[in-house]
Amino acid sequence: MISTVILVHAQPDLVRGRMLLRAHVAAQNWRPLDAVRASAAFTALGDLILGANLDEVVPVSLAIYNSDRNASIELGCSLSPSKQDSRLVEKTAQRLRQVADAVEIGETAQHTQIAARLHFQS
Repeated sequence: MISTVILVHAQPDLVRGRMLLRAHVAAQNWRPLDAVRASAAFTALGDLILGANLDEVVPVSLAIYNSDRNASIELGCSLSPSKQDSRLVEKTAQRLRQVADAVEIGETAQHTQIAARLHFQS
């Protein structure tokens, strides 16, 4: 497993994050379509973060699993409820469902957590 965090605060962070994802997918010898799906999922999360007009940097977690049977990528982030719009969260969830195999949204009094998992053929 490879695990890292991509810090998102501005548009250039999304560009760097997508480049990082494409590099990881290529290193795993996965299909180019897998890189497209991963980039689309990351972009959806990034657009949510940028759309929330936050003053702080938001970490997006990235975990890459590459075993014979379970090749996948997990992406996730956590936002303060006062800093996000529920319509924007739902729009992001819809975008994630188009490219991810599983999407989870959890809300507490302190945070809204969004996670997406993409499965690949290794």
